[in-house]
Amino acid sequence: MRFKIQSLLKNSEGTWQRIGNGIDRIPARQVWSITVNAEKYITCAKLALLAHDFFSKSGVIWLKDNGIVIEKVGEVTPRDTLITVDYEHRQGFDVQLGIMNTQEYSEDDVIESAEIDGQYIKDGGNINDE
Repeated sequence: MRFKIQSLLKNSEGTWQRIGNGIDRIPARQVWSITVNAEKYITCAKLALLAHDFFSKSGVIWLKDNGIVIEKVGEVTPRDTLITVDYEHRQGFDVQLGIMNTQEYSEDDVIESAEIDGQYIKDGGNINDE
């Protein structure tokens, strides 16, 4: 079995959240392409179904306990390839993982004020003329 990360990181439609201890986070997605291969079709199909069952049922709690949520498991499809004079049987599917994109911050990184069109914004969004 092998996997390829199809989409390394896509932030979800949420917003960044400050969770304390110098960490901000936002929900994100990652897509993995899972492929199994074998010399015989039936062996390949059985392995693909075992992997699919792991991501759609048996491994869900273990993954969740380790900070990974399964959002979507695609259908198992053939991914056979011709190797010189014979086929290598392949079956695969895509898995969409729900993860948290985290970023460290420092209180020193805070913008205390900004000038926009001659007005100063500071103190959490209060507009002051200076």
